[in-house]
Amino acid sequence: FCINFLMFPIMNSMKEPAQYGKAVNTAVFGTAAFNVVFAALCVGFYGEDTADLVLMNLGNGLYLSLLKLLLVVDLFFTF
Repeated sequence: FCINFLMFPIMNSMKEPAQYGKAVNTAVFGTAAFNVVFAALCVGFYGEDTADLVLMNLGNGLYLSLLKLLLVVDLFFTF
């Protein structure tokens, strides 16, 4: 999260700045819940052989290359 330098611009642009804390809490807990569900599904599919980096479970091929490319695009537009 880019909370350090985006906190005040986001808060100032909100219709009701008092709701900022609730919005941040909802976003953080929603993201955490999604990550827990995703991790549980990965362990369910791959069991004890689940790699630390989930993409390594896919093996080499076109699908993995496309996912890596999409990750690069995502990171490019994040910054």
